[in-house]
Amino acid sequence: MSLTTLIACQVLAAADVPGRREELPPPPLSQAFVSLILDGGFMNNTEVGEFGDLSKRSTSLGVLAEGRLTRNLHWDLRLEQRFDDYDFSGTGVLDGGDDFDSSDQPWRNIYTTTLGLEFSRKEGVRTAFGGVGVQASRQRSAEYGDGRAFAGHWGVTTRYSDDLAFGWGLCIREQIDGPTQFLPVLALDWSLSNDLSVEGWFGPWEIREPRVDIVWEAFSEWDLFAGFGYRRDRFRLDDFSGIDIDVDGDIDDETIEEWYQGVGQDSAFPIWVGARYVPSVYQSFEVRVGRDMSGELQLRDREGVQILSSDYKGGLSVSLRWQLRY
Repeated sequence: MSLTTLIACQVLAAADVPGRREELPPPPLSQAFVSLILDGGFMNNTEVGEFGDLSKRSTSLGVLAEGRLTRNLHWDLRLEQRFDDYDFSGTGVLDGGDDFDSSDQPWRNIYTTTLGLEFSRKEGVRTAFGGVGVQASRQRSAEYGDGRAFAGHWGVTTRYSDDLAFGWGLCIREQIDGPTQFLPVLALDWSLSNDLSVEGWFGPWEIREPRVDIVWEAFSEWDLFAGFGYRRDRFRLDDFSGIDIDVDGDIDDETIEEWYQGVGQDSAFPIWVGARYVPSVYQSFEVRVGRDMSGELQLRDREGVQILSSDYKGGLSVSLRWQLRY
């Protein structure tokens, strides 16, 4: 079994601290709470079918902010820049010229810029919410517009009791060289007891990470939790038109790789268990251990025709997180 190790350190803001029933005071009118996000990780020697062995390095820097326009109208803003470095090895399937040139790899460096804005308005037991997001994901030589996709969502959350709130809605998402998606939006906050709760969100990942957690407030300042989520990265590949080897003024066909200007996709269902130290409702320290389940890599050419699709299972993953709101 391949071993995947992911180590991440984050500083982020959130509307509340998961697993804590105390409600954070909202920011004053016309002011905002702002936080930075620092994230980094790596994955080594994961076997991915015809793609060969995959190693991956990831880093990101982002900003999260939240504020109020009126007493009951809240807003949240997320801006993130992420860099993913993919390294494929152990196969000649993607090496059309059999020269084992690393530039023949389907993709290497992926740059992803994400901007999401969400509003919510509370009226009695109901809270209406909605937002828009845009994400541009591409290799370095591709244009931002070539890797851009928009998403929008709206819905309503109803608090049925002090212990249960459930929300639903609709999301419309663009895809790079793919059909428009219509997806449900689901939100859950369910306190099973004073110490045990279930919290979940499924919706556009431009707004926040889709995930479900079961959280046990084991001690006064400690939470134990288990959960699962979903991630899906889709990006535009390099715009490389080939080389004029014989210097006759025309690009030689044999130098044009079929996946250039195409689309790559990396998706998985991660599962995890972890512990969280919460000295106050304003900050927490977390360690999480898990693995990616049902992972898949896809490669399509510039006409949208699928070239490769391989499933994979990641090995052990470990993440560290520091959450701070100020």
